[in-house]
Amino acid sequence: MNIRRLLPLLCLVAAAACNNDEEPWPSLITEMADILTDEEGTLCQLHTDSEVNYQLTNPVAGYAPSVAYRILADYTDEGNGRATLYQMTPAYILRDSTACGQTHPTGVLSVWRASRYINLRLTPKTKGGQMYLGFLVDSIRPGRVFLSLHHNQHSDPLAYTREVYASLPVDSIPGLQAGDSVSLTVRTFDGQKTWSFKQ
Repeated sequence: MNIRRLLPLLCLVAAAACNNDEEPWPSLITEMADILTDEEGTLCQLHTDSEVNYQLTNPVAGYAPSVAYRILADYTDEGNGRATLYQMTPAYILRDSTACGQTHPTGVLSVWRASRYINLRLTPKTKGGQMYLGFLVDSIRPGRVFLSLHHNQHSDPLAYTREVYASLPVDSIPGLQAGDSVSLTVRTFDGQKTWSFKQ
């Protein structure tokens, strides 16, 4: 996923947000979601982790056609299957990086399961360099798959904390069967931490 491609929309604000001081601000919903483009490359649909699909009232052109991006979305439900997107934060999609076999520490604020993803809110330390994220398959046993977060810091100094989001598609986990459990271990600055989820 091209994270940089989404950066211009980090502060996407709909025209409806330009209220005067007497009008109430809308109640925003914040949720991980997939945002989809149409055949012309316009962001037009929002598929949230609560399994609700919306057509955007404020579509945005200029993206690759017929693709899905992973984001943290701030939006309002306008009713009748429509939503207005106020802000979007790009999220990494974690892919199988077992061949890399390397991981550097990172901070972790939260890890949770929602619909088709295991989501992570991370706080790596960086000086603005390139960072790579994925997952490693540690072992596959009857009834359980053991994974680790792949985080490649490269030569980026541990300078300041940056908050990033990442999502691991559950259907991309090798060897996972219906009813199995997934254990995900993250190497943090305070040692190894593990989260477990039922398929």
